[in-house]
Amino acid sequence: MGDVIEMPVKRTLKDRWEDFKANAKVKAHIAYDWCREHKEVLMVVVPAVIGAVGEVGKAAIKAKDHREERELEERKLCSVYDRSAGMYLTTTREPTNEDYIKIQSLKREGKTTGEALYELGLLDI
Repeated sequence: MGDVIEMPVKRTLKDRWEDFKANAKVKAHIAYDWCREHKEVLMVVVPAVIGAVGEVGKAAIKAKDHREERELEERKLCSVYDRSAGMYLTTTREPTNEDYIKIQSLKREGKTTGEALYELGLLDI
């Protein structure tokens, strides 16, 4: 009956920070010692790793640029600028010349570009 359960003491942020710093110093010291003992390995591995990281970085940047360029081209093909709204309206497909003629005739009737695209079924909502 007299069993008392002790609750763990909640450590403060300052204590946890001090433990983290001490642990980081130990890990840094271990890494430093390993580097001093294995200089020959590092002389071979480090340039290869740096070269590999550079190539991966170049490939990632090239892929990102290519993706952005492709998305921009797709957006240009499937958008119409509405001056009254001051923005590009996204369409489901690229409007044909006949679609542009119909849009112009609907605009002459007093409709906005967005309304004309909606009536033609071109507006991507």
